[in-house]
Amino acid sequence: MNKSLIAVAALGLGYFTVPVVEAKTVYDNATISLNKSLLETVEFGDQIILDNSFLPLSKLDSFIFQYVGTGFSGNEAAQIKFYKNDGALGKPGSLVFDSGSFEVPAAPDGATVDLGDLGVVIVPSSFTWTISFTGVDAAAGEAAGLSLYGPVKVGSGFTDYWARSGNDWALKTIPGSDASFAALINGTPVIPEPGTVALSIAGLALLGLRFRRQA
Repeated sequence: MNKSLIAVAALGLGYFTVPVVEAKTVYDNATISLNKSLLETVEFGDQIILDNSFLPLSKLDSFIFQYVGTGFSGNEAAQIKFYKNDGALGKPGSLVFDSGSFEVPAAPDGATVDLGDLGVVIVPSSFTWTISFTGVDAAAGEAAGLSLYGPVKVGSGFTDYWARSGNDWALKTIPGSDASFAALINGTPVIPEPGTVALSIAGLALLGLRFRRQA
């Protein structure tokens, strides 16, 4: 799609919105397994672009992902978070959703988790979802991470991933592979209320980031 057309469309969209579009799959990277995973010891995740990227927002109805876990002793847990990429230089910034901690069993071949009813979770057309594990003792031979899938069937993403470094975030890459983690998201695209003139500065910054990273 022509970048100038996207930008012009965004300038006409406000942030007072009403959902009027039927729910659909807005992101699908749960079809083609790459038969490998990324193991991490910090909070990390994937910046993704939903299928309705021509609209500024979506209400998410469900979120399904796949993780791997080996050598677990029974006290392991995970936590999913969604962030706007409104931090410095497009880093994860404002927290949109926090699942809280939930138990995860050992899954050497991968296990699928459905977070169920998310409540009212509104996200931009591009955002970062992350996972962090607790109770995983590397010294005892325990490890956890996310399954790699691709190419993305619905929506799109980037070849790198975000990893937390202290209180900051850094982009990392996976040698020889795109960093696209297994996830399936259903949502309701949100159409802006006609006549609204308040613009989302964060949304415009996100467009700039999207163009920069796809250039």
